[in-house]
Amino acid sequence: MKTADKAGALIGRQDRRFKERAADDSENVRGPLHPDREPNAKFQALKAAVREGVDSGISDMTVPEIMEAVDARLRADGRLQADAEGRLNGIHE
Repeated sequence: MKTADKAGALIGRQDRRFKERAADDSENVRGPLHPDREPNAKFQALKAAVREGVDSGISDMTVPEIMEAVDARLRADGRLQADAEGRLNGIHE
C-alpha cells in the first residue's frame, strides 16, 4: 500500500469516528428538545399550566385582588393556615 493510500485510509477511519461521535453528541443535545421523547411528567404538567395561563389572557383583577383570591383558595384546600397570632403559614407539599 502506498503512503498516500495509507494516509487516506487513516484519515477516512478518523473521519468516520469523528462523525460517529458527533452524531452521538448531537443526539444527546437534541434528545431532550423533542417533546415526544420527554418522559418528565412534572415538566409536562408545568408546560400545560404555563400554556393555560398564556391562553387565559390578561386579568381584569388588580394584584391585591389576585393575592386575596390565592389566599382564599389556599385556605380552602388547607395549604395556608394562620398561626395563633394571625400570621399565615403555608404548608408546602
